[in-house]
Amino acid sequence: MGPGERVVGVGGDVSTPARRHRSWTSWALRGLSLVLLGLGIWLIVIPQWREAVEVIPRIQHLPVMPLAAAALAEAGSLLSFSGMTMLMIGAGMTFATALRIDLADLAVNHTMPGGGGVAAAARFRLFVRRGVPPADALAVASVETMVSNIVLGALFVVGVLLPRGSTALGGAAVWAGGIVGALLIGTVLFVWLVSQRSSWLLSLIGRLEEKVHGMRRARLGRLVDAAAHQLALLRAFPGRTAACAAFALGNWLLDALALWSVMMALGVSVPVGPLLAAYGAATILAQLPITPGGLGLVEGVLVPAFVAAGVPTAAALLGVLGWRVLEYWLPIPVGGLSLLSLRVSGRRTSLARPRRTPNEVNEPRR
Repeated sequence: MGPGERVVGVGGDVSTPARRHRSWTSWALRGLSLVLLGLGIWLIVIPQWREAVEVIPRIQHLPVMPLAAAALAEAGSLLSFSGMTMLMIGAGMTFATALRIDLADLAVNHTMPGGGGVAAAARFRLFVRRGVPPADALAVASVETMVSNIVLGALFVVGVLLPRGSTALGGAAVWAGGIVGALLIGTVLFVWLVSQRSSWLLSLIGRLEEKVHGMRRARLGRLVDAAAHQLALLRAFPGRTAACAAFALGNWLLDALALWSVMMALGVSVPVGPLLAAYGAATILAQLPITPGGLGLVEGVLVPAFVAAGVPTAAALLGVLGWRVLEYWLPIPVGGLSLLSLRVSGRRTSLARPRRTPNEVNEPRR
């Protein structure tokens, strides 16, 4: 080494360009997100919002009791999902915090192009800011989504099997059935790999991290470990599993009940089979990252399905749009306020808890 040379790497000389590169990349991604958000709001959200605004004055003249029942059912649906979230996270997070995070997640889901994918990333960051370890936050989201989708798929199947359920759907049944099948296959494969082949999966992840630059940042190994821990808890404590499934069932059933109540306010009674089948198909298709919150997809499935079930076209359109005011539009400002409150009171608190060993998982709680 010559007299004019010096060792680089221990101090800040190397990290500074890397930090600048990450900073520029971060700002570029934020700028792209803002552009996509603006396009999504201009091309998709605003036209649908105009239709919703036109529906609101017509809803005001409907009977109060069925609309109040619909609003209460929608609120109960949100509370049920947050109950499952709090149960998955465990001790250390209050129900109010879980509810605010889920409402903020809905607001992002209903406004951002890509819907659920962008919302999942925002929800992950909110969990981490509240002190949840990153691997645990990802594992909770994965297992919670798995349980929720299984229950939703079961509701769709029940609706199809009930009288007139399949005939009301038409072509949407094929798409929804295909997605249900894919979800079930993916869920079974996920559970089997994490539970029975975790060592092989961790070895594969390690080899991929050595070959793919930047993959190590995802910390997939910790995700697999945390997901295996969550699944072990569900297997070891059947009561916990039953409670999660009950919360998921309450979330979907109360949401469907809100839709049925709005239709009842219009003087239309939709049979249970077509209602569950159409609701299940529309909600399953809304999971696709095409439009924010399935905007346009949900309406495009529900209205024709109700018409096929014998509901007058005008009543089907007004009922679906009225329900979407409660289910889609109202959570946006409420979720925005929840996100603001989380930012204001966002003091990082550690929710990390000692990892239970497999032997401890199998022991009953005292």
